Amino acid sequence: MGADDTMNGMRRWTTAHLPRNAYLTADARLSPTDFTDDQVWELVLGRAEAPAIALQTRYGGRVKAVSLVPLITIDQHTIVQAQTYYQPPQLVYAAPNFWQIESQPLRDLHMTLRVVAFSSHCIGGTIELRNEDDALLRLRLELFGHAEARSTDDPRLAIVTLANVGKVLSLGLFPGLAPIAIVEDGGSDMTSAAPRIGQDVKLKLQAKHVMRWACAARASISESSALAQRWLTQDWDAIFKSIRLASAALPRFETGDESLDALLDGAAIRLVQAFFRPYGAFPGPLLVGLRTPSYGYSPKRDGSDTIRAWNGQDPYLTALAAPLMASIAPRLAQGLIDNLVSVQAADGSIDYKPTTHNVRQGYLHPPFLAHLVKRIAEYTQDATWLRRTYPVLVKFLSRWLRQDADQDGVPEYQDERQLGVIALPMFGEGHAWAQGLDISTVESPDLIALLLRDLQALHDLSQALKETLPDELLKAQTQLQKALDELWGGSTYATRDRDSHHSATDRITLLDEVSGEGEHFVSTTLPDGPARRVVVRIIGGASLTPEVTCTIDGRDAQGHAVRAVLRKSDFVWSGRQGVATTAITFQQVDRLVCEGLSRVYRVSAYTPTHAQQDVRAFAPLILASTPHARRETLLKALNAKDGLWRSSGLSLVPASDSAYGETQGGVWVWWNDLLGQALPPKRSGELLRSLLTAQAKAHQQQGHFGQFYRGDAPQALGEADHLLGLPPLDWVLHAVGVRVLDSQRVLVEPDFAWGKTISLQQHGVSVRRSARSIQIKFPSGHSVKLDEPVERQVVRDAEPRPLAQPQPIELPPMPADKQQTSNRVIIPIISDSTDKS
Repeated sequence: MGADDTMNGMRRWTTAHLPRNAYLTADARLSPTDFTDDQVWELVLGRAEAPAIALQTRYGGRVKAVSLVPLITIDQHTIVQAQTYYQPPQLVYAAPNFWQIESQPLRDLHMTLRVVAFSSHCIGGTIELRNEDDALLRLRLELFGHAEARSTDDPRLAIVTLANVGKVLSLGLFPGLAPIAIVEDGGSDMTSAAPRIGQDVKLKLQAKHVMRWACAARASISESSALAQRWLTQDWDAIFKSIRLASAALPRFETGDESLDALLDGAAIRLVQAFFRPYGAFPGPLLVGLRTPSYGYSPKRDGSDTIRAWNGQDPYLTALAAPLMASIAPRLAQGLIDNLVSVQAADGSIDYKPTTHNVRQGYLHPPFLAHLVKRIAEYTQDATWLRRTYPVLVKFLSRWLRQDADQDGVPEYQDERQLGVIALPMFGEGHAWAQGLDISTVESPDLIALLLRDLQALHDLSQALKETLPDELLKAQTQLQKALDELWGGSTYATRDRDSHHSATDRITLLDEVSGEGEHFVSTTLPDGPARRVVVRIIGGASLTPEVTCTIDGRDAQGHAVRAVLRKSDFVWSGRQGVATTAITFQQVDRLVCEGLSRVYRVSAYTPTHAQQDVRAFAPLILASTPHARRETLLKALNAKDGLWRSSGLSLVPASDSAYGETQGGVWVWWNDLLGQALPPKRSGELLRSLLTAQAKAHQQQGHFGQFYRGDAPQALGEADHLLGLPPLDWVLHAVGVRVLDSQRVLVEPDFAWGKTISLQQHGVSVRRSARSIQIKFPSGHSVKLDEPVERQVVRDAEPRPLAQPQPIELPPMPADKQQTSNRVIIPIISDSTDKS
């Protein structure tokens, strides 16, 4: 099969390790996107009797399936099923908005299918046939359509004739949607039992024939046809060139492992696909966690009715995406920060997950924004943007420091979701196996570590801008470091009660699933030491939240009578259970009574323990200020036999904890990325390879990424293809110790955590690093060789030349005299019934 040079410079993929699903989306770097009506396509390469090639979509969930299938008829023989192909199709080139699939329908007939997502509403492409047979080939090349509605109604397909357009394949009429396909200079065989549109082809020896087509979906057939027709009039050679040039910005690794290379390529593509152009209240790009054919349509057309992965800018997805996107498209990375800047309140707060339609969660964004801004600035060197963003960061961190209920200088989380997970055994308010402790009642080592890291990043930015860091932030660094030292317990960092500063090592059961009715006398005196809070859990009843009031009577540490009243609003409800933590503490608990509950409810009460270890205890590894001896102790604990370090990466909880099975040993990429980049080079490389190996195996076996992964098996868990579970490409760059800042600058780090020879290509720059040397070749041809060991430095092209830049893939404005739509005339309807050939 001869190679084609249209996409020369992109990696030519092989099929051995490709994903079972590949998605095609509009690329926000180049093309128009529609956040409320995004149409994602999927490539399905079939087997046996299934179509060899099928392009499928669900139009954001509005239809069950719509498919386009290439079909060849020669000598009354139809070639469409996989088993009828001489050489099955292979996806050989892929970009966020481009596929190239090659095959041999016959031994001497080669077919190349190229597909482009021009925008969120239109795809198109070419089907190129090349004859290597001595004989003249006469055949018919067509696109066959198939559609299934979500309801039982048959979405009848039809051939439609439109004025000024000609014959069009209607792919069904759905509420507010009328997709069509057009073949340039094409027609339809009206004798066919199924809807097809295409061309008659004659091919001499070594001759080529190219059929262009487009498929659009708007509210009416005339609107869809007009859109498709306009794209058919554009210069597609220029479009292909733009795609090729834009692909050069994606990092491309050569590791020596083909499956790993494909995994990393796919991750970079999925990351770019997660971006939309600005919409709604955001000045910058939108970032979504799940862009697949089933999602992307908002019936309200404002995004307020979209799924959770679309509804707001997720902070942990931002943390994973922004550093790498800074290397691919710096303005998109800056735009993510600009979105957060735009929603900052007067008191300095930035919402955890702001949305395009101005809905707020009501609790603070995690404190890692200064760190992200510093990382982005390394690529952009944009002093204007940095100077504009700096005061926002100062106000934001100052607001975090005021999130301090006991006013001891150590802030507390407001909500468990600020951790990025809701499955830690100490909290886990929605899980019956977890304690359900209110996270705002504790002081946590991970929050202190993140605050200290962000304060240090802000200090570095202030020096770069020649600004003076406010005294309150300087004092906060000292106070937070002191508090973190107090949390060191000799073998790990502990969590402590917010008010008593005590870390309880035991859990004391006061009531164990007693009836929700009546009065319960506990009469329990707690052990000597600081008084403790009480957690109340209610289980049972219907899905409605009960109008409950729980009263707890007892005595405090001074022996004074105290009473805690927990009302409906104090409980966190999930399913058929609710859990609440008292604001006051008890040295003795005498009585508990719940009003508003029937006998179907069961009530438990206990004092929580802070001794359950989880991944948060290791967060201080990210700080340079953590003493060496403590780092060594933490590393030893990480790698203990029943510790956090599992075959798939770092789990949320150690395998020795009973909650390990409940969390399925959850390996979350953000926590692994956070700690992994802070480990010594050798250990960092080992952990990274463990995670990537598990992700690659899971991807091969299941055909998709996971939101998180099982700890002791390569299995993707959670929402399939959620971007929170993408391979951590920024960590890979950290492990390689090389970052291509642009086509003229390469940042080299002394540490080489990857350990094995690896090559990286990005922005036209080629880098090869081994244990002995680093070889850099710039697109100008200038080469640099550095012998190991190296110092941290920026290597610059001594002979810089400007690179060709990709041009936007956009339609020019419609002339005013052509904005009227054509009338349609439907000629005999061809029903898509039982014939799927």
